[in-house]
Amino acid sequence: MFKIGMVDLDTSHPVAWLPKINAYGDMKVVAVFDSGDVNPRSYTEEFAQKNDVKIAGSPGELAGMVDAVILHGADWDAHVDRVIPFLEAGRPVLIDKPMVGKLRDAHRLLGLQQKYPEALIMGGSSVRFAEEVAALKAEKEAFGHISCAFASGPNDFFSYGIHTVEMFEGFFGAGVKSVRYLGANGGELFQATYKNGPIVIYQISAPSGGWYFALTTSKGVKATSVEVPKLYDAIIAQFHKMLVEKKAPLPLPEFLEAILVQLAALRARQTGVTVYLDDLGYDEGFDGKAYTAAYRMNKWKGKY
Repeated sequence: MFKIGMVDLDTSHPVAWLPKINAYGDMKVVAVFDSGDVNPRSYTEEFAQKNDVKIAGSPGELAGMVDAVILHGADWDAHVDRVIPFLEAGRPVLIDKPMVGKLRDAHRLLGLQQKYPEALIMGGSSVRFAEEVAALKAEKEAFGHISCAFASGPNDFFSYGIHTVEMFEGFFGAGVKSVRYLGANGGELFQATYKNGPIVIYQISAPSGGWYFALTTSKGVKATSVEVPKLYDAIIAQFHKMLVEKKAPLPLPEFLEAILVQLAALRARQTGVTVYLDDLGYDEGFDGKAYTAAYRMNKWKGKY
């Protein structure tokens, strides 16, 4: 039985993921640690009582109670520091999206992977592994030449925009060389160009409520949409597979490239020029603490 820990109960994901994890015959969530960044202590106590799990006093204590851990914190700026005790203890980790929000933290995470070469690290968006994207990818060779793709998703620039980027990277893989801002019209449009040719036009903050993906190929247009009710199943399945096979589903740099794409998109929007991923500044990025403060206010507005 794999004993699973959860760090930070900030978002809706811990509540939604826990029963799916426990449905596996060999995985069970047994303990949690919550930093208090978003939730009052009473929320953690209620979660623990309802789900029959223990509360750890620190990430280090939690590392001694579990076989693997999932980080669900809203503050992506804290992810690297909070994952260190688990990597030191040899515990596999899944870092929920966005894994990090700054280039320096991506480098820190890669440095930890080098320091602990046996460490199992995965994370990011559930959309990357969505069964609809996987089904389309399975037919890729039959599509002939793929000249262009269009990907679209809703809500904010980074915390949700990363879903859209990971959707097309789930199909094409890593290898984006540059990002260009195309403008805004009921959503913001960007062009991501791959080193080996494919061009992806992607829309974030789209007015539609779901994720859509379409390909222009020599065999016609191929398209799919991602169904939200099943969204979490695929990433939990990949997490389980990682624990069983002791191998991460992708190399860490491939998981992190989606972050770099959005960092390039941010600068491209600010400057109006094409931004190459290799030219990103070390301290550029998205403010996780500011996002978390706003998230906390919206979650508990009027409740305390």
